[in-house]
Amino acid sequence: MLLAFWRRGCAEGNEEGREVFEQTLYEKVDWECEGGEQQDAVFDEGHHNQPVDQSGSSQHQLTIIYVLFLAEAIMASSLQSQLKMLITKDDFCGNLSTSYLESILECAYAVGSVAGLFWGWLSDRRGRRPVALMGVAGMSLCCIGMGFATDLLSCTFFRLLAGLTLPGHQNDQEERSIDVDCEKAAFLGEVHEDGQSSAVRVYDAEKPDPISICQILRAPSLVVLLASYSILSLHSATFDQLLPHLGHSSTRHGGMGIPCSVLGLVVTVVSLVAGTLILLTAPGAVARLGPLRSYRLLSMAFPAIYILTPLLAVFITCSPASTAFIAILSILIKKVLHGSAGVFVTLLMFNASPDAFSMGTIIGLMQFASLFKALAVAVSGASFFLSNDFSVVTTNGALWSALALFSVMGAALTWLVRDHPVVGQDFPVSILKWETCFDAAAAEPVEMV
Repeated sequence: MLLAFWRRGCAEGNEEGREVFEQTLYEKVDWECEGGEQQDAVFDEGHHNQPVDQSGSSQHQLTIIYVLFLAEAIMASSLQSQLKMLITKDDFCGNLSTSYLESILECAYAVGSVAGLFWGWLSDRRGRRPVALMGVAGMSLCCIGMGFATDLLSCTFFRLLAGLTLPGHQNDQEERSIDVDCEKAAFLGEVHEDGQSSAVRVYDAEKPDPISICQILRAPSLVVLLASYSILSLHSATFDQLLPHLGHSSTRHGGMGIPCSVLGLVVTVVSLVAGTLILLTAPGAVARLGPLRSYRLLSMAFPAIYILTPLLAVFITCSPASTAFIAILSILIKKVLHGSAGVFVTLLMFNASPDAFSMGTIIGLMQFASLFKALAVAVSGASFFLSNDFSVVTTNGALWSALALFSVMGAALTWLVRDHPVVGQDFPVSILKWETCFDAAAAEPVEMV
């Protein structure tokens, strides 16, 4: 049986300040820092044959996360109805100015989403549940306020407020038992094949301070991963914001040839199918290839989509059914790839985190990718102004070329991403949590980060 305990080094900046653990033959384990501070942990044999049931806690946490996703989806869906109120039905997806107007509202939401870094930082210090509930309350107010928005300025304000109040999808920290080391309870308390489990109680254990944002931003592995995901968000958001124009344009002009009246329904159905495919395929991809290899493969598929979609649509102009099928298939593949990439990047961010007490801040850093989503407005805005001087074919061709170029840059950057941080290069030894594992079958304890 393996016992594992952790505590951050007592002496800041001193590698020898790691605690030394000593296991006795009794039920009590004592460890002492070089600075003289002593902590006690008791191995509770009373729970040796009792499985630890955490299903209720997990379901409660998932419910909170699903509510956050639902609130965000309600706000996103309300955007379309507001645009139809501001824009005449004939112009809703008939020109680039409409796409640019829609991108302004999405830009406001993306800029507000950068506040996710603050919410993540706050959740590390005040707990996940209070921050999550604050976000749900804020999103509810935004949903109510959006119903009274009658012009572009008010719609933009509530979209910005929605981004500011969405705290990000953080795990619920309040469900943890106060007297149980949660990181080790996940291992020591799990049910093994023989039906046995263990429990560890830690008394007077002081919670270490989370790692600062400056220290996190000095980690090259995190910075490269964030840059790669930001570029992916840039070309993906640009595609989404220009979809009303590119989808409605004729295939002879480099568009997709989807009628404006059914474009919204097509996107909705495709999104549902894409979500189902992600649910079915993402776990298997992670199990077989790992998150890093899966992320690299998906990133290399984006350029092919942006290049082949307009080319195939132009070559098969004789059959409207074929062009519509190609257009819908490209939208489906793009949504599956982008959603799966978000899952893999989240897993990589978890792997890059040095400890659970800094997880909220690190996940909050992912919201910086929202700034690149806002830059997609610049791309659509440039196309709006250039469309007055160039033909529709030239404008659409430039848009597809820009998407392909951005996706190639993002795919190349993924090869610099690592699936785990390097001690000393990403994070100093002095700020890490060190673990000593006692294995009954091993002659010596094993120490790891």
